[in-house]
Amino acid sequence: MGSILNIEAVIGDPSDLELSASEVEDVLAVAYLAMRADKRLSEEEIDSFERAVVSLFGAAATPDMATQLMNRFSDQLAKLGLEPMLAQVARRLTRVDARHQAYKLAYGMSLSDLDTNDDEFLFEDELRRALGITEDSAEALIDEVIEAIEADEDDEDA
Repeated sequence: MGSILNIEAVIGDPSDLELSASEVEDVLAVAYLAMRADKRLSEEEIDSFERAVVSLFGAAATPDMATQLMNRFSDQLAKLGLEPMLAQVARRLTRVDARHQAYKLAYGMSLSDLDTNDDEFLFEDELRRALGITEDSAEALIDEVIEAIEADEDDEDA
């Protein structure tokens, strides 16, 4: 089964973000943690993650980069646990734009399989706090994600 959600619409134009390679990896680490919040991985989430890697790394993306990143993040998660890993990654994301992109991508990942649950909602709140994002800012970022998804769906219907 392929991806249900166009994760590229959530990311937007990566060149507008001006993220460093290390920021991109940290944003993707947050996305991975969002995928794992419910302790399982769906095909749709994996597909969305692979496409996010290609979108964010652009020409620098290699065919096996998504798998390598997921393996590395999985090892870190097993070693540290979700909350400590999230705290570690959040500390490295010092720029507001990078933090906002991480939050938006994580939110998009939680929607990618159309199966949100309590674990994902709890993670979203934990993520918001770890990234230092206010509830009002989080709502605005969620609105941006929803608008991007709806605009993409409207484009597909046209």
